[in-house]
Amino acid sequence: MHREDLSNRRRLWIAGGIGLVVAGTMLAIFVSLIGGTVMQVRSADPVTAQQELPQELTPVPTTSEPPPTSATPSPTTRPSRTPQRQPTLTATPEQAAAYDRIDLSGSFPGLPAGTPLQVQRREGGSWVAFPVSLQTGAGGEFTTYVETGRLGANLFRVTATGSARSTATVTVQIG
Repeated sequence: MHREDLSNRRRLWIAGGIGLVVAGTMLAIFVSLIGGTVMQVRSADPVTAQQELPQELTPVPTTSEPPPTSATPSPTTRPSRTPQRQPTLTATPEQAAAYDRIDLSGSFPGLPAGTPLQVQRREGGSWVAFPVSLQTGAGGEFTTYVETGRLGANLFRVTATGSARSTATVTVQIG
């Protein structure tokens, strides 16, 4: 009988330990979901509506040619800079209620399919990554959506991850 009591106690300890692990895991998942929602709504201050120019840097082509070896100078040719089409961004609708779906679509001409992109929102004078990332499709096109409870004017843009290329800013009025 004493052996049976030890076996039952051992089973109770194991069951209790498993229960604690399951409860801890569920609590961690719950806290992370609530934390993500709080981070998305953490600031209810309206952002001043302003249009900003895209922060895009285009590389300046350089050539490194060896100096001419003959006495007659050869004509120098400058590389032609073909103007690159600017990235585009459209938000639909431009006015929405809190947590309504806002579709963002546009294109990054010249970027190959699969290039990672990041949605950003203007907060307090600086651009902050919004919890939405995506990739370009064929022709550099992209489409995604955002939902926010932040009331007032929300300024969004999309940036090509790892580069300075970004779309123009779109303003969505929430509330």
